[in-house]
Amino acid sequence: MDKQLKLDMGANNFKVWNIENLKNRDLLDIYVDKIIFDSSLIVKLISNKFKIKLNFKRFISYRITSESYLLDYWEILNEKEQNGNVFYLIENSSFFNDIQNLSKDFFVIGGADLIYHFAVFSNDYCIEIISDLYPEIEIVDNE
Repeated sequence: MDKQLKLDMGANNFKVWNIENLKNRDLLDIYVDKIIFDSSLIVKLISNKFKIKLNFKRFISYRITSESYLLDYWEILNEKEQNGNVFYLIENSSFFNDIQNLSKDFFVIGGADLIYHFAVFSNDYCIEIISDLYPEIEIVDNE
């Protein structure tokens, strides 16, 4: 692989994103149900026991990748013994750095320290969202 195309994955610093209402829930077997892009970005997740809706009222960028193609991420998470979680915040993000470079450092001027890189790793897809706001979160038990 061309060295210029390879991401500096060592730059990504994963932190488990502990969502208060999900602390005592079994987060195994979480799948993406829907992703809706309208005036906001809505990510709907589903398990056998409950549904989770993340509503990003404002976002800068997002990407969706099949979980089987993120081998560098899995290496990092295995080394840190953090693999197996669903929700992460990524600091020193290579994804955010790419967006920052494309915008000619617009976010440095506007306050890059106020931008968050959220990652949702389900059993099928990984959804990454760059936003300046935390999402609204709704959890509903399955009937």
